[in-house]
Amino acid sequence: MKSGIILTALVFLSITAFSATHYVPDNYATIQGAIDASSNGDVVIVKPGTYVENIDFLGKAITVQSEKGAAVTIIDGNQANNVARFTNSEGRDSVLEGFTLTNGFATTDTNNQGGGIYLDSSSPSILRNIVFGNYAPNDGGGIYTKDVSSPAIVGNHVINNICDDRGGGIYISSYSTAEVVNNLIVSNLSNNEGGGVGFHESTPTLVNNTISHNIANLGGGLMAKGSSNPLVVNSIIWDNTAYIGYSEIYSWNGGIVTAKYSDIRGGWPGTGNIDADPLFTESANNDYHLTWNSPCRDKGDNSYVTESHDFEGDFRVALNTVDMGADEYYYHLYHVGDVIPGSPIDIKVVGYPSAPITLYLGSGIQDPPLSTQYGDLWLNWPPLWQGNIGKVQSNGVLVFSATVPTSWMSGSEQPLQALVGPMSGPWTRLANLEVLVVE
Repeated sequence: MKSGIILTALVFLSITAFSATHYVPDNYATIQGAIDASSNGDVVIVKPGTYVENIDFLGKAITVQSEKGAAVTIIDGNQANNVARFTNSEGRDSVLEGFTLTNGFATTDTNNQGGGIYLDSSSPSILRNIVFGNYAPNDGGGIYTKDVSSPAIVGNHVINNICDDRGGGIYISSYSTAEVVNNLIVSNLSNNEGGGVGFHESTPTLVNNTISHNIANLGGGLMAKGSSNPLVVNSIIWDNTAYIGYSEIYSWNGGIVTAKYSDIRGGWPGTGNIDADPLFTESANNDYHLTWNSPCRDKGDNSYVTESHDFEGDFRVALNTVDMGADEYYYHLYHVGDVIPGSPIDIKVVGYPSAPITLYLGSGIQDPPLSTQYGDLWLNWPPLWQGNIGKVQSNGVLVFSATVPTSWMSGSEQPLQALVGPMSGPWTRLANLEVLVVE
């Protein structure tokens, strides 16, 4: 018995002892160079910057992640090929996390499919990326999966991608069973079918997605055909456009769409479904947060929730019942606009109506945070600046317009946190930590 224990321990050590962390550009000038040098179990950390390349995971069970998030870490495909590809039976332990993937152009070696991300017989984890401004002459302007792939596509922004055939944002085909969770899929275009998402001979599960302002000839929001049977739960499918047929969901040629606890414009049969304006904060400016009065707040089904956070890191479920869509309405601080010295940005705070807001600008971050009666305090104390910036409006959002100080240096980080409510209030909470990375 003892020898068996020792052997197991040695096997475990042989697996874990040799994992390594590679830094880009410190150790390797390119992301692909770091991938080439990696072995199963390794981690590639990419520092902020723009990397003009097209990456391939080469079948490796590695994690490739940004150090500071997608907003400041860009992989530019230079219209040379797919920005990222998985074609060697990668599994869920092949992880791509926290990048903007843009300017991809699907070429003939991938059948003109998958401008941003291309998957063939692979099931990686695609987490918290921005898939933006990619093009496929055939299918899947943003993301394309085929041949029994089963990826986890979680917490991504899939925006402004284009294809000429099927699936402007995402296309899932050929007996794939993807898990598509907590994604914001907006403003994509297909010149044929499925502006937001398209399915063919596949059985994916879509939970807590927001699919809006996509355009196609057939199925502006979602299209299912050829024995596809997607399950749509806790999602919002709203304000999509189709030039032929139903704008939000279109199923034909054997496709079946089962929807539950979802807000679908024009209605759709199924338990808990509604047909009501979701009352986004400002969808015209790509702000798809829910407002206090949204009919989607607290109207989902908790039994389908698989992720503990929403598309930007807020707790899910925040209160008693999960919200529909990618956003979970809760105390939250975020900003809209590029953080460029001298440029305007909007700082937005979500909270219950009439709550006073105190905004703190810190000198740094303490990790782990200090636990307080109001929640986790992340800022070094005392802060550099604090101010009472007003009260939350009746829609549950306070907008504070500001100008980025000219003294802030490019690449610097400016941490913010807000106290939502009065110091002694029973519903007072500290909002999340928001770090402004100056461009």
